[in-house]
Amino acid sequence: MDTGETSGQFHFDRFHAMGTIFEFLVASEHLEAVTNDFLLARELVRRYELGLSFHAEESELSLLNQTLLNSDGPTICSPLLGSALNLALTGKHATNGVFDPCYRSPGITYALTKTDHWVLQASEPGLMLDLGGLGKGIVADALRAIFDGNHVQGALLSLGGSTFVCIGSQPGRTGWSVRSENRTIDLSFNVTDAGLSFSSTKKRGDDQGLTRSISVAKLRHATAAVKAESAAWAEIASTALLVGSLSQQTKLPAAINSYIIEAKCVFHD
Repeated sequence: MDTGETSGQFHFDRFHAMGTIFEFLVASEHLEAVTNDFLLARELVRRYELGLSFHAEESELSLLNQTLLNSDGPTICSPLLGSALNLALTGKHATNGVFDPCYRSPGITYALTKTDHWVLQASEPGLMLDLGGLGKGIVADALRAIFDGNHVQGALLSLGGSTFVCIGSQPGRTGWSVRSENRTIDLSFNVTDAGLSFSSTKKRGDDQGLTRSISVAKLRHATAAVKAESAAWAEIASTALLVGSLSQQTKLPAAINSYIIEAKCVFHD
């Protein structure tokens, strides 16, 4: 993240959760209010980790996967997990299956219904769900509501250096300047009130919801980046752009274009 020199007062918080590093840079003259925001943010991240983490054994998602190993459901999900799985399924359809929360169990999928509760029905036993290519974006969008108060001049929220939410503008600038962690490539954005996601074959390539059929992704190194109003959709779209570019398909599926503000892909073989 590029902060430069500003006239405002910055506050910074950094912690480890959900298998990654969270970093918050907030411009505000109200220290007490921002300190409270940081506490609320940590509580929110912990709650989402207990709901959506694939690797935490005690998370609701992990417990659901254990249940689905030998059953196809129906299984009741919490509002948090149910809405996340519904968004993941919408993302799968919008990207023609490129983004796939079921990629660890090829050939098996699921359906969701909602009445009083979210209810999941797998197509057959053995389903294993992974929100690795979407979870950070969902959390980033939820964090946005915490830091979007009148006491905040602007905020840059980084989740693992690959998923971002930018609120307002950096004081004295027209937005927040964000670039890829890979400094050997020129991939940067000016972001205001939007989400941003970088997907790369060099970083966590097997943890971004990629379908197993696209082994072509191993042939070249590339980084795709998408700016969108929602960080969750930025993550979904950056995955689709990365895989599509590696498969010589330069255009994103039409169904996902309405979610995107700006998209880029750079090869760095």
